[in-house]
Amino acid sequence: MYILSAKYSDDVKGFSRHFHDAHELLYVISGRILVNVGGEEREAGEGSLLVFSRFEEHSVRVLTPEYRRFTLLISPDVVLGADNYILSSILINRGGGFDRVIDFKKDENTISLLMKRMTCEYLEKPPMYEKTLDSMLMCLLVSIYRARPKLFLENENTNTEIVREIQGRFEREYAERFTLSALASEYHISTSHLSHIFKGVTGYAPIEYLIICRLSAAKKLLSSTDKSIKEIVDLCGFSDESNFSRTFKEKVGMSPTEFRKIT
Repeated sequence: MYILSAKYSDDVKGFSRHFHDAHELLYVISGRILVNVGGEEREAGEGSLLVFSRFEEHSVRVLTPEYRRFTLLISPDVVLGADNYILSSILINRGGGFDRVIDFKKDENTISLLMKRMTCEYLEKPPMYEKTLDSMLMCLLVSIYRARPKLFLENENTNTEIVREIQGRFEREYAERFTLSALASEYHISTSHLSHIFKGVTGYAPIEYLIICRLSAAKKLLSSTDKSIKEIVDLCGFSDESNFSRTFKEKVGMSPTEFRKIT
């Protein structure tokens, strides 16, 4: 099942900078919020659907006395299969012109109803609810695609198949010692071409994407286990503790030890 959580909430508290090891869809029923992702701030209000990949730490500040919303947390596995890749590409790829705030005010009944039904299925867990939730998620993604197709991968071709395959390998095998030159040689293309097509689809350079996969795994271990920094370095594929700490602070804004204390 791809849905890890489906919730409705009407409390008005915001959230400080945080992350999920999951993709998130947040649908604002009423109220206005200010969202910060990577230093970029966006306002969103009634009828807005917000899309966060599992790599994107974000914070939410509530701007109004009322704030009602639905939230879905979606498994990273949803983007790894070829069948789902185009529809789920909005969850993880951040190519040029990507906008995570989608205005659905003119079609809010469609999104609101799907979110409500998914939340009921998740909470009540009737027979076959897992399959129902997966089907509803695909319906939701199709509705988003029809409204904003440019936010999705347009179609699959040889280049995008290569990118999808490498993304999947990075997500599953982030501890391996990948190099750009070895990957390019394996797929019989130049390093410059590989970099170009990978960034064009995902918004990230190949090795940058590998690093954020490693950091995501490290954050999960820091927040949910008592493994030592050395163990985490080895498990996540960093060359040494110094490299890990420097990279972590540069990308996350704090040291691994500081991150562990607040999660």
